[in-house]
Amino acid sequence: RTASARYQVERGQIARERLRAYKARRRAAQSVAYRDQDIFERDGWHCGLCLGPVDRSLPRSHRLGATIDHIIPISRGGPDAPSNVQLAHRSCNSAKRDRIR
Repeated sequence: RTASARYQVERGQIARERLRAYKARRRAAQSVAYRDQDIFERDGWHCGLCLGPVDRSLPRSHRLGATIDHIIPISRGGPDAPSNVQLAHRSCNSAKRDRIR
């Protein structure tokens, strides 16, 4: 990647982290800083819901793109912390909604 492309990726990551922290604060949930990429690597690029592989080359907006799933949703009192998140396909995460699986 060029320096400009890396900068755009980093800006997107920072924006997602700030939005996630803001939503957690709004719900008075515990929030611990983490990077999405660290969670993806920790989970070995496998969806925590369907256990299928996640293609890292797909954009987040793709139905099989990588997203962060809160195991216990923030809306149900779960913390926004690495111990409560997992990698999930966008379609799997959307189907789960705010349920505790």
